Amino acid sequence: QVKTDQTLTAEVAYAIYSDEDWVATLRKCANRLCERLQAERFIVLLYDADQEIFEICFQSQPQNRRPIAAPLETLNEVDWQMLQRSTEAVGVENLDDDLKLMAWREVFLEHGVQSLLVCSTAIGRPLEGLLVIGQESARTWNRAERELLRVVSQQIGLILRQWQLQRQIEQQQKVHQTIQWGLTTMQQTQQLERLERSAVQHISQVLQVPLVALVTWSPGRKSAQIAAMFSTSQQFSMATDMTIPVYTDTLIQWTLQTDGLLPLSINDIAPETRQWLNGEEIGQILVMAMRTAPEHEPAGIVIVADRLERYWPERQLNALGTLVSQLAWSRRYLILTDTLTAQRQDLERLNWYKHQQLEEVSRTLSIGLRRLNELSHQKDALASMRYHQILRQLSNTLSTMAPLLKNEQWQLHGEQETIPLASLLKRSLERVETLMKQRQIWSQVHNEATVSIGGDICKIEFVLCELLSTACRRSPASGRIDIWCRTLDQHWLELSITDNGAIEPRLLEELHTGRSQDLLAPSTLDQPPGLHLFICQSLMQQIGGEFNLYKLEDSRILSRLIIPISVSSSSSVSVPKTRIQEEW
Repeated sequence: QVKTDQTLTAEVAYAIYSDEDWVATLRKCANRLCERLQAERFIVLLYDADQEIFEICFQSQPQNRRPIAAPLETLNEVDWQMLQRSTEAVGVENLDDDLKLMAWREVFLEHGVQSLLVCSTAIGRPLEGLLVIGQESARTWNRAERELLRVVSQQIGLILRQWQLQRQIEQQQKVHQTIQWGLTTMQQTQQLERLERSAVQHISQVLQVPLVALVTWSPGRKSAQIAAMFSTSQQFSMATDMTIPVYTDTLIQWTLQTDGLLPLSINDIAPETRQWLNGEEIGQILVMAMRTAPEHEPAGIVIVADRLERYWPERQLNALGTLVSQLAWSRRYLILTDTLTAQRQDLERLNWYKHQQLEEVSRTLSIGLRRLNELSHQKDALASMRYHQILRQLSNTLSTMAPLLKNEQWQLHGEQETIPLASLLKRSLERVETLMKQRQIWSQVHNEATVSIGGDICKIEFVLCELLSTACRRSPASGRIDIWCRTLDQHWLELSITDNGAIEPRLLEELHTGRSQDLLAPSTLDQPPGLHLFICQSLMQQIGGEFNLYKLEDSRILSRLIIPISVSSSSSVSVPKTRIQEEW
């Protein structure tokens, strides 16, 4: 028998070192060992220190027997020390009578096992795994059988350690890949709302949780809102429409006072917080503040929720910390980028508007000075009257600068005025009259309606002048510009300018799609005329109107303005029956 056991252990050792299929190796071991020991069950257990359970890595039993489905509970201190200190296999002759391994008694008895032979897979070291042999009848285990199991268990311990190492590597690689994918996705996202939605969804996938939410607020503000939420069921949800008080909500304040992850049971959550964190199945949460540099004030928290019994492996907690940190930096970058971009556009509009004002003042003053110079040689009463008239015009010109200097020093300020459409067109055409004469451009106004325009007239006039001057510059010499007027309804007037000039297709495309998200990429909207047209477009949107540029089928360029009609004249407006598109 000793020689037979030696042969068996040698075969097991050879199979372990030669066969790369560990499951097949364990199956061979199970068949030979159960045959030798006349047992029915062969079970390999691996201890999970995080969850404090014995995971079933492999088990073998007759085909007409049920396998043990669930992992085995941890042992009491006495049984633990017995298995860890024993230098040989430990036998349990009859589970009904023996007090050893009490934590497993019920499970094995339910599966018809009466007797056990158990040995640590790493004798002399802390308990890592166990090899369990089960017999369906009560029996004793002799010394040779104990020794055989001891030798085989140590050999199987090699498989366990390799298998555990490989599993850890695979888990780490999987987490690394998912984190890398999430980081790359966040870094490539250029829109704040899309970033927040994709981030919470990816965190949910990495941690395998039913609910992830992002609560944000602006620095210094008293209220927060749920900016993004990903939920897999209605039982795990939040009241996304509620406003959350930043300084009085206990969950937010606890999180801001915690450096790192804050785990909480649902019983720890205050009733006020439960009003918006109101998922029925939420049992526990992980919360983490979105921090960047130490000098930056946090402006949000990430909430991860699951059932009360959920266990969080260390690798998942590390992944959560990495993703939340990257989300915080990416979100801060996008907010800064959006803020600086908006400020740049505001300053571009302001600069363009002030430049138009200065050009108009310069033009008016030049005309006035020329007329004064002409009148200086005349001494009659008519000359004196004209002299004072010009002085009043110059005074009015200077008075228009006062609101600009007072109210529009660093940002545009809206004014509410009215002007007849005919006067607006006349003034605008007068401003570009010199350019039209230089290029011998002929112009004509069609379907001029007797309405008044309401709104910020000064800015509307500057936009109209810019569009007329741009049309003149791109039109061929001795060309033609047509201005078409059409009332859309009682509130809006369509003012369209057509010319036969040439325009860059990319400029048309960028005016419709907007500036490239890559702010460093070259754009036709960075320099005039594209920059001026883009400013006109954004300025019209700001004051409630609209501007678009099109290329018609006959290759003409159409500049289309939608401007508001004054309330006082809207009641007398009638929409023409002839559509302006037919005249185009």
